[in-house]
Amino acid sequence: MIAQLFVEAKGHQPSDIYIPSLVGWCAAVSETSQLTVCAMLYTLTPTDPILLLVIVDGQLPSDVKTWFGPSKDNHMELPTPSSSKQAKFCAQGF
Repeated sequence: MIAQLFVEAKGHQPSDIYIPSLVGWCAAVSETSQLTVCAMLYTLTPTDPILLLVIVDGQLPSDVKTWFGPSKDNHMELPTPSSSKQAKFCAQGF
């Protein structure tokens, strides 16, 4: 299923792959599944218009950290908004 997901993403570009809890996903799947994702990520080229969007909600295993390369240029940290910003957002009806 993992390989098929990447095949579909490549076949229907632009596309995105979303993992809402990478830490939870890693805890729930086998090492083989994790290795499959790693291998499939390496099949993507820099020009493939595929967005991998993951939420890292805890400490990742060190081998999973390597999926994203040594550079911090290819990831972005979104800090948790303050309580006042959260309240303002909720008040807008989103």
